[in-house]
Amino acid sequence: MEESGVFRQVEQVAGTSSGSIAATLVSLGYTPAEIRQEMLELDFARIRDGNWLTGPMRMLNRHGWNPGDYFLASMEEVIARKTGDGRITFAQLRARGFKPLYVVGTSLSARNVRVFPDERSQDMAVADAVRISMSIPFFFASREFQGEVYVDGGVMWNYPIDLFDGPEGYNSRTLGLFMDTFDQPKPDSIHTLHDFAGCFFASLLSSQEIDLMNSPANLARSIRINDLGLKPTEFGITGEQKRALIQQGEQATRAFLARYAASHSAA
Repeated sequence: MEESGVFRQVEQVAGTSSGSIAATLVSLGYTPAEIRQEMLELDFARIRDGNWLTGPMRMLNRHGWNPGDYFLASMEEVIARKTGDGRITFAQLRARGFKPLYVVGTSLSARNVRVFPDERSQDMAVADAVRISMSIPFFFASREFQGEVYVDGGVMWNYPIDLFDGPEGYNSRTLGLFMDTFDQPKPDSIHTLHDFAGCFFASLLSSQEIDLMNSPANLARSIRINDLGLKPTEFGITGEQKRALIQQGEQATRAFLARYAASHSAA
């Protein structure tokens, strides 16, 4: 995207779950090379920061095994490197001229999607919104905000490709990047709560993938990236696997842009 000049044309960004992390980095002005480096350096294994001493009680009280403190601290550091303030709010981000950022969360209390910032959350810390958006049920403690309990935005809206569509309908200038399983996955063995939670969440996402595949308009503005069969809950991902995913992203993007150029030149 950088080579083609598309990356420089990005005006605003949105994301859900891990996509909210990428969207935040783009909003803050990280270059593709810097984003790649951040992802390679992030210790995903440490994101699972729960233990048998505190995990069971947290599961009962906050419905998740891991507190998510390591992730939140890491996100604050990433934000601070570009803004000088890891607790910068959405309003402050906009006032300083960064690209508009939208982060999707799921309110279990309201049984609905909420996109941050809205008129009631301009003073919310960006890091807190991203922490909400990646709160995979059972894996991470839920988050409370303004009296409501929130979990991962992917529970209800994992791919907000139509967020920037207006009253007139389809926005052809929107471009989405979507991690997808290209091959039929093998059945997983479910023996532990971790196994159950992982498969449960993956199933929620799969139902939304079906909606995408049945929408030619959304497929036409989506770069589908092979996830190599890695589930969202595989926090033991290795450096080699990260680089393989990055390569898949590069290949998918080049193929998409080539098809786009060919179709428009023919027209």
